[in-house]
Amino acid sequence: MSVRSLVGVIVLCGAALSAAAIAGAQGTATNPKIWVNSTIDAPDAKPGDGICRAKLLAKPGTKPRCTLRAAIQTANSRFGADIVVLPAGTFTLTRKGVGEGSARTGDLDVTSGPLVLLGKGPGVTVIDANGIDRVLEIQPFGGILTLRNVELRGGSAPTGEDGGGAILVAGALYAGNVVFRENTAAGPGSEFASQGGAVLVEKGATAEFDRAAFVDNAAGIGAALSAAGSATLRNTTVSRNFGSSPALGSSLAVRDSLRLVHSTIVTQPGWGSAIRYMTDRAKVELYVSIVVGQCNAQAGQFLGNGNVTTEPDCAPYFTATTNGVSDTVFADVGIGPLTDGPMPVHPLLAGSPAIDRGRGLTELCPPNDAIGQARPFGRACDAGAVEYRLRRTAG
Repeated sequence: MSVRSLVGVIVLCGAALSAAAIAGAQGTATNPKIWVNSTIDAPDAKPGDGICRAKLLAKPGTKPRCTLRAAIQTANSRFGADIVVLPAGTFTLTRKGVGEGSARTGDLDVTSGPLVLLGKGPGVTVIDANGIDRVLEIQPFGGILTLRNVELRGGSAPTGEDGGGAILVAGALYAGNVVFRENTAAGPGSEFASQGGAVLVEKGATAEFDRAAFVDNAAGIGAALSAAGSATLRNTTVSRNFGSSPALGSSLAVRDSLRLVHSTIVTQPGWGSAIRYMTDRAKVELYVSIVVGQCNAQAGQFLGNGNVTTEPDCAPYFTATTNGVSDTVFADVGIGPLTDGPMPVHPLLAGSPAIDRGRGLTELCPPNDAIGQARPFGRACDAGAVEYRLRRTAG
């Protein structure tokens, strides 16, 4: 499954698959949609024939049963874009066997694209790797995945392989309205083996997350996400992720570039830093976001504006103040406990310094927040993943 040995020499064809291009895959799909109608973990009966018909469920004279695994294999075998539609339910991976790259066993390998996996919503459509492997591996040389309205949990990066407990991204990923919960990357192996508890973005790869949450994931470094390539988080909550390395533990680890816009990063004391630079070439852009925890910003380039932080090393240096609000350190950033809904968030409390923090930065304000509320609600967009909605009406 792991393609780490290849990635060091890869320059993705088309270099750069923009987020818009990835997200637009649904609109350019040419193949018929693939409708999954079984939660059983069974492979395709005849991979390559273009028909999603699960092995052992393909009885003559009966309606074909299409499983998630068989759907991925079918999409991989067809030219052009594909959309796989998942119903409500929990899809538990049970076919053990690491080390192969065609989605027959272990994780679900995405080898071609564009591919869209479309569920019914986090907590409603769940893909559970059940600890047997990671959930998904997006391979280089054509692996392009758009993931919408699902929850990924129970992923575990194999010992000795690259990290990425839920997803190893060696191609391109766009994830919208997606929750990553209880995934791990741990154990001996290469220096990368314990990175990216939920997601590892390999060198040369790209990932974008919009309306996402990383909760209760664990790894030595980058307990939620490790970016050896390029990653963007928008309207995203990162909370309760355990970075176990005594020296380098963190929620977010950056080797190349990481951009955070209207996101909330919360790291508990003793659980690692919030953001950690892994090289002096790393670059972080932090805009209209909330960071609770430490950063070692002096190790790389740190740009941004309109943020609310608890530690001075998470306030970007040389911050522009054209909006009249510089990045400021607060003892209390005014957020509540993590909610337990389908999309976990830290709601803003009355009087939070994050309220209306994005004034003058309207070009960065998304039309909706992490739970679908319209932005802005008030004079300007609030910092963090969600808008404060309990304002008292003037008058």
